[in-house]
Amino acid sequence: MDVIIIYTLKSSKKRRAIGKLLLNYGIRMKNSVFYCRLNRKYFKQLEQHLSYIAIELTKEEFIRIFPLCENCSRKISSYGKKFDNSEPVYYLV
Repeated sequence: MDVIIIYTLKSSKKRRAIGKLLLNYGIRMKNSVFYCRLNRKYFKQLEQHLSYIAIELTKEEFIRIFPLCENCSRKISSYGKKFDNSEPVYYLV
C-alpha cells in the first residue's frame, strides 16, 4: 500500500518527532511530506503512532494520511531524479 502523509505542526519538538517517526516508514519528499510503501501490518502500526501524536494537536495543526489504491499507485508520474516505486521503500526490522 502506498501512502502519502503530510502535516503542519507549530511545535518544533512535534515536527522533529513525527519526522523521525516517518523516516522509519518511508522517504521524505519535502519538509512535511512523506511517501511510504507499507504492508497492512506496518500501515496499522504507523496509524497507531500517529494517533498518539494527534492527541496533542492544536486547532491549527494537522496530520493527513492519503492512502493510494493500487491502480492510482501505478499511475504515478515522476520527472527528474529517478524514483523506483516498484519495491517497498523501507522494511522495518
